[in-house]
Amino acid sequence: SDQASPPCGRCGRHTGGSIDIHTTTTTTTAAAAIATITTIGISGSKAPIEPFLAPAAAPAKKTRTGKARAVAAIKPLPGPLLKTGCKLIGLSGPGIIERDWVSSMADSAVVFALANPVPEIMPEFMPDNVAVVATGRSDYPNQINNVLAFPGVFRGLLDVRATNASMGVKRAAAEALAAMVTEPTAERVLPGAFENGVADTVAQSVSEQARREGLAREIVQ
Repeated sequence: SDQASPPCGRCGRHTGGSIDIHTTTTTTTAAAAIATITTIGISGSKAPIEPFLAPAAAPAKKTRTGKARAVAAIKPLPGPLLKTGCKLIGLSGPGIIERDWVSSMADSAVVFALANPVPEIMPEFMPDNVAVVATGRSDYPNQINNVLAFPGVFRGLLDVRATNASMGVKRAAAEALAAMVTEPTAERVLPGAFENGVADTVAQSVSEQARREGLAREIVQ
């Protein structure tokens, strides 16, 4: 999927839903977004998202997380567009976001700098107005990694022989992940990748949602 993102996207649309490295990373990112909204105490409608996207992310022209709006751009966005923003999701390249740009964001801002292994801006360079920072790295708090989602998502789909992975199924997985941290803090918005019960919790939520949507096929014992 990294090497053939557009064909993978078309295949997913034809089959009614797909799961790959991109969608499971998105699921984990959505879970972190849900948890951070709780952490900093704002509603989704008041949390505009400004993403920085690399060309590989270009097929996603527009996304929504609750009522929070995200408009995609193929090239990195200039700093002034971050002014007064609440959330920044970096999906681009190493070191491209300047500290001054982040300083112009709203108080209690949230920054997900997800370029790996070097984020768009290193956590230690974050200005004081940033309340929550997440990266794709395991040596910093709040690692956003698709390993949190894909074992449980696949297990849940296979357990009920689901016909596809709908947006509702993916959202259920994200909400299950977010709910695992009952009292989120600035340094813990997601469970750890190796915590017990992560895959089982996500799998159960996925299976239940697939049944609710009529996507589960009868399993012959």
